[in-house]
Amino acid sequence: MPEKRGITQLLANQPIKELTPKTDFFNTIPKGDTIVSFINAYTESLKDNKLIALYGGWGTGKTSLIYYIRKKLESDNFTTIYFETWKYEKDDNLALSLVDVIIEKVDKRHKRVIQNFKNISFSLMKNFAKSISFQIPGVSIDANTLLSGLEDDITSQNDSMSFHQKLKIFKASYKEIENRISKKDNKRIIIFIDDLDRCEPENILNLLTALKHFFSNGEKTIFFCGIDKDAVTKAVRYKYNDIVKSEEYLEKIFDISFQMYQQSNKIKLISYYFKDYPKDLHNTIDIFFNYLGFTNPRHLKKVLNKFLIVKFIKEKSLTNHELIPKIKGENSLNIFLILYFIILLEFEQDLYTQFKSIESKRNNLIEEYYQNQLKSKQKDNARYTLYEATNELNPFLPYKGMLINNISQSNIQEFIKTINFFLPTSNNPFVISDIIGLKKFNQIPILKYIDQFVTTNNKFQIGFCKFLVEMDGFYNNSKMTDRYKIMTLFKMVETIL
Repeated sequence: MPEKRGITQLLANQPIKELTPKTDFFNTIPKGDTIVSFINAYTESLKDNKLIALYGGWGTGKTSLIYYIRKKLESDNFTTIYFETWKYEKDDNLALSLVDVIIEKVDKRHKRVIQNFKNISFSLMKNFAKSISFQIPGVSIDANTLLSGLEDDITSQNDSMSFHQKLKIFKASYKEIENRISKKDNKRIIIFIDDLDRCEPENILNLLTALKHFFSNGEKTIFFCGIDKDAVTKAVRYKYNDIVKSEEYLEKIFDISFQMYQQSNKIKLISYYFKDYPKDLHNTIDIFFNYLGFTNPRHLKKVLNKFLIVKFIKEKSLTNHELIPKIKGENSLNIFLILYFIILLEFEQDLYTQFKSIESKRNNLIEEYYQNQLKSKQKDNARYTLYEATNELNPFLPYKGMLINNISQSNIQEFIKTINFFLPTSNNPFVISDIIGLKKFNQIPILKYIDQFVTTNNKFQIGFCKFLVEMDGFYNNSKMTDRYKIMTLFKMVETIL
């Protein structure tokens, strides 16, 4: 019985807990080493600048980098604490959840110290989100509207102790907790706050405010927060209706910040997934993702995992493999069509639906084109059929041999049909062929002007067609020998994925 081989290259769409040169697909280790070196060298100054932000969008690898930094600092004589906020999302107050996480690091024999810290924390923080205020120069805001500052003395209904009295007791109690955690070796403490972008807007702002106005009063603790600016922007807008700008809010909270690189280095990840393909193809796939603006590490892994599933089904001739075009040998264009349709299905559902319904609309346009051409042909007593019009214009017929420099007229026509399918213009989806002119196609820098031919502003549509035009030279040695209907791609991704 032949040996059955599974897919061995699938990567978990989760943070990488052991970031090594081998698993560092997006070249984040150098940034991690820089941050570790900075924290080690700047420890004394961080006594007065205790809050550090690592900015990056969802899925950009913040958590993987935080794991790496934490492990490095643990070996550099730091005590580290990891607070995964979304796990405590159902708690009434994330700040109090953080208190519980900090206490876990204290020897349970220090019952009095622990209980004192819990009591003052609860008394100070239980209602702070509803009653605090601060002043922004030139802006007056109701005390119940804005979270920050805490300049006023605040008293609760059942507690006669002023806010400033509570804060003073909190500082002293927190200092005792720090001493118990650092013990005799006087280690510095660094607390990593992660996954805030998964929390509700109210909880995001409440925790950030608590960090600034309560926890930063410690003497030995640094807070390192992974922050998605978009999540904070939405939270600020939700809470304050654009009265406060998110950038100003974050600047008031964080003294020091670092940024995840937006345009990730993808080539190592691509090479991992496409190790059975030529290196030239790896570079072209990288260019393909750049044209689409599709660079989020988590999204990339998801799409590439799905491509491996498609590839495995095709190679093993599993059920429904006939729905998949050839993706070996010289059939490189099929790879990009499959990747593109996976992206549409996963991340651009509206555009995917538009494409799927376009066949019936274009059939009507083909009929109209046929009638116009027929009138023109009849003047010359020439025979002209709907079949001929369909062959000229229908992008859903099998395609072959497109995107090659100095190719035949018929292949240029096939190429323009494909472009027309993916980038319809405002009124006539075939106008690109009229604007370009078949005979002059290779002489016109369409990449520079293609945006002017269309009304869409969808980056995926424009980016994919620009990629097809720009890469025509790449396909000089890529003969599309198979015949495959583009519309079958819809059935392929829906049936298989």
